[in-house]
Amino acid sequence: MQKRTSDLINQLEEKVKAEIKLKESYKELEKNKLVMLNLMEDLKSEIEQRKHIEEKLVQSKIKAEASDKLKTAFLNNISHEIRTPLNGILGFGQLMAEPDLSNGEKEKYLEVVNKSSYRLINTITDIMDISLIVSGSIEVHKKTFKVKNFLDEITLNLGKECSEKDLTLSSNTPEENSDIYTDAGLLQKILFHLLDNAVKFTASGSVTFGYTLDSNSLRFFVTDTGSGINPTARNRIFGNFMQEDISNTRGHEGSGLGLSIAKGLVELLGGEIDFESVKGQGSTFFFTIPSGVTEIPSGVTEIPPCVTAILPVILVAEDDKTCYDYIKAVLKNSPVILLSAVTGKEAVTLCRERSDISLILMDLKMPVMNGLEAVKLIKSFRENLPVIAVTAHAVRGDEQIAISAGCDDYISKPFQKDLLLKKLEKYGVVIK
Repeated sequence: MQKRTSDLINQLEEKVKAEIKLKESYKELEKNKLVMLNLMEDLKSEIEQRKHIEEKLVQSKIKAEASDKLKTAFLNNISHEIRTPLNGILGFGQLMAEPDLSNGEKEKYLEVVNKSSYRLINTITDIMDISLIVSGSIEVHKKTFKVKNFLDEITLNLGKECSEKDLTLSSNTPEENSDIYTDAGLLQKILFHLLDNAVKFTASGSVTFGYTLDSNSLRFFVTDTGSGINPTARNRIFGNFMQEDISNTRGHEGSGLGLSIAKGLVELLGGEIDFESVKGQGSTFFFTIPSGVTEIPSGVTEIPPCVTAILPVILVAEDDKTCYDYIKAVLKNSPVILLSAVTGKEAVTLCRERSDISLILMDLKMPVMNGLEAVKLIKSFRENLPVIAVTAHAVRGDEQIAISAGCDDYISKPFQKDLLLKKLEKYGVVIK
């Protein structure tokens, strides 16, 4: 009996131990289960993170490929816009030297050379302008001028191009000839790009531009009846190097930088630009800039010095023989006397010795003494002698540097005969 009791006790103890061991195993299992759950959560989180990273990488890859495609298209377009007009200049320039050409053929070839030259100059200017805008290197030089007179000059310059395409060009302005105090050069560039686009993308119909008055601002607009812009292009049309169509099958010439430049310059003048368009029906681009009338300095006048002479004496300060020969050729049948100086120092000496010099065409980059230094010295003893800077320094701000040094006017190379004659006439040297 005692033995049986002892066995039962042992069995109970073993059973208790087994239950305790089972509970401990269960606790361990629960603990491991919790660890596994935590590990699974961590793994799930890591998978989600990896998935998010992969999605970002895919998006970055898509953007990089799109950017590469855009850059390639842009570089191809710029190459095309430089090489194509160069081909016209070099090719037809050589053909013009052939001895058996008729006058009609010569005129036709010369027209091609002129158009190609303008196209090349515009492309180079666009590249320089967008570089200066991106780098923040453009300075604003404000002056007061009449808006209507300013727009009338633009109309004259654009009229020929519109007539060649049989487009109606019109302006819509208030009766009042408003004053504006802003940078005329930058405003001209903005309107040029918007009008150039309007004419370029309008096959038939009309182009209208003008402005309306607000209390402290002017709202300029350019409206055309052209091809219009796809709504999908709205968010990128003003972007740097962006175009609605960047393919190699584009039907229009140009660098594609016009709207980027216009936007950058409008913002530089403290304004905003936007557009409305219906694909296939036309577009209206508009921008608002401050009139600046409350900022106009009092007593500011712009009266260029004027000279009168029976036989004008013009000093051409130019060290490049080709440039001098071009000016000489332009004036060969004109009643003027030309003097030549190939250094700035020589120009100063001639102005001291020759009191009959009526006007100076001054290159700014010359040996011994540059044009800016020469102008400062000449103006110190001949204050009223008109000096026109004629220079390849055509970066925005160079004109203001020349004016600040004492030059009365500015012509950037390359320049056309008509512009030179117009500048000379402005200062009293009338070439008939």
